[in-house]
Amino acid sequence: MSQLQFDQIAGATCLALAINWNAWAVVVSVVFSTAGLFFVGFSLRQVKQSLDMTKHSLDMTITGNLYGSLHSIHSTFIEYPGLRPYFYHDAPLSRKKVGDEEYFRARAIAEMYLDTFEYILSIGRGAPGDLPFLTEEYIRHMCKSSSFLRAYLLESPELLHPPKLRHIVEGEERKATQKSGNKMAPNTIDQADS
Repeated sequence: MSQLQFDQIAGATCLALAINWNAWAVVVSVVFSTAGLFFVGFSLRQVKQSLDMTKHSLDMTITGNLYGSLHSIHSTFIEYPGLRPYFYHDAPLSRKKVGDEEYFRARAIAEMYLDTFEYILSIGRGAPGDLPFLTEEYIRHMCKSSSFLRAYLLESPELLHPPKLRHIVEGEERKATQKSGNKMAPNTIDQADS
């Protein structure tokens, strides 16, 4: 075998080995890329599950906090049932008539409602969708049902936060005023105390 033939055979063998190594490198690269894509897909699925669990946990926390607030208010009505009509049946509340203790207890309940309303509005669109009372409509209903509550909330309207709460309370007061034809809605703190 001549040197030329030997060099040709050696060159062809090296070329065949180089081609085989390149083919193997491509195959290995494809396998690792595919495995990497599966891993990324699996990781994204895990992240989505984690986010879903976090959202569910947050929804449960929001629900628990709101139910806790309302439970505190309702527990007060169980302990002092005479206060309920001032908040649900638009009954007039006169400090002179009921005395300081019941009057200030009613004011404390109004403050609890204020805190609950602020919580509802601060949650906004982040509220769990399956809770019907987590709406502005609930706030409107409560303000409509209680001139005492409206009057309490409007004593310092600049403290009503977010501003949307102030607009809701003022809107319900305007409706009550128009309905009664008075300068101020009936059964409010100012008129009840006079």
